[in-house]
Amino acid sequence: MKIRYLSISVFALFAACLLIPSYADIDPKTMVGAWTLDEGSGKIAKDSSLYKNDGKLISGPNWVGGHFGKALSFDGKTDYIDCGNAESLQITKSLTIMGWVKPDKALGLDNWQRFAARGEYNTGWMIGITRDNRPDLTVTQADAGFVTMYGSTTIKLGQWYHIAGVVDSKAKKVYIYFNGKLDADPKAHSGEMKDPQVSMVIGKSGVAHVYDFHGIIDEVMIFNVALTENDITNLMKSGIKKALAAVSPKDRLASIWGEIKAE
Repeated sequence: MKIRYLSISVFALFAACLLIPSYADIDPKTMVGAWTLDEGSGKIAKDSSLYKNDGKLISGPNWVGGHFGKALSFDGKTDYIDCGNAESLQITKSLTIMGWVKPDKALGLDNWQRFAARGEYNTGWMIGITRDNRPDLTVTQADAGFVTMYGSTTIKLGQWYHIAGVVDSKAKKVYIYFNGKLDADPKAHSGEMKDPQVSMVIGKSGVAHVYDFHGIIDEVMIFNVALTENDITNLMKSGIKKALAAVSPKDRLASIWGEIKAE
């Protein structure tokens, strides 16, 4: 009986290994914010990460259908989500920020649109769409100035796009990804950003109501590590809920193996 149980358990362990997608290798502790925006009602956008950086809806963005489930529509004027300034969001080195966006109005040549930010040009970081409708990421440097990455793809109104930005403090480079693919050659960076000591926001930049987003935002994620293109593509395709569910089998494997050795 013991041998039979061992055989079944080893098979279960092997099968579980096969079922775990590659993004399960991402340490869930490095995901410091994951807003599915699936609530569909209310004034709170819950954070599905371990850090529970729930966001407060300010000035009433509207709940609408999203790329995955529900999402929030922003008016480009006054509404946004305040995700707070918890220690887990005070990232000054490696960073990955991503989200699904569906812009529905051009705001003019003098205006960029930011779907997420913590700070602005002189402090922190911002990610969104340029005034000529390309994806972009702006990050400060701790020593001086800032670096802006411009993507090469033109964004059209009324369509869903996935935009991701990466700061790699080890490689000392900044990257911009569009629909899971690198969208421009990486730029050099000092490897460390300034800490603006302000809330992370979704739907605008980190200063007043400058560069507000007009359209729908869904599935915003932030990590305190530099993810690879493969990681970003898998997260883009799976969505937050499937990605988080895929991590749990790793813990289950440890549990199963512990049971096997205990027999």
